[in-house]
Amino acid sequence: MSGWPRRVRATLALTLSFVVLTATTPAPVTTPTPTQQSDGLSGTWRVTRVCLAICVTPPPALKVVRHVRGDIFMTGPPTPQVLYRMGAQVLVHGPKDSSLLAIESPGRLMSGRGVGNDGSSFTVTWRCVAAPAPAPAAGVRLTGLTATRPGRALAAMEGC
Repeated sequence: MSGWPRRVRATLALTLSFVVLTATTPAPVTTPTPTQQSDGLSGTWRVTRVCLAICVTPPPALKVVRHVRGDIFMTGPPTPQVLYRMGAQVLVHGPKDSSLLAIESPGRLMSGRGVGNDGSSFTVTWRCVAAPAPAPAAGVRLTGLTATRPGRALAAMEGC
């Protein structure tokens, strides 16, 4: 590297320093505040499927959706799914099936059709049953609380 022109070495050193600095700098931590608008997908959804072919209609399931980044969301275990919002539609993809949902009422209701890896087909409806719980403020301890939270019921009526 000593045979390289001084300008090339300086540019390379500056570029590497920038890459190392940006790779090691943590992203700012943001927590939702009550004044922020809902993202329309985060929250708890009741998912109902109706089998159309080569399957058996399962009982409704609750799915907790969390925001990952941009228009990408995920459900939690036992069967994680990725949700990708595309305007007024949401593509839902999991290890066993995929579906395309139309957003009928933002933050409240989505429905569409899906297909399984085994060739099965179904209709599916996602209905919001609870908005995401707000993160506790820094330094606030919530241990020992047993009262219900009326604000939580109101948030569920507002949608996800």
